[in-house]
Amino acid sequence: MDAGEQFICWRCAEQGKPHHVDPADWHLGHDDLNRSVYRGPECPPGNLATAGRWD
Repeated sequence: MDAGEQFICWRCAEQGKPHHVDPADWHLGHDDLNRSVYRGPECPPGNLATAGRWD
């Protein structure tokens, strides 16, 4: 991102709502089933929407 590369929020793209991640405001995107797997940058709303899924 620092080099200007643009990324699509993978989580929103899976929901049929692809958009670019804001390089000034993003979260690391981890797999929901295996937290050791990095999926790519996410937008904060997409990431935070998953907060209630886990115990």
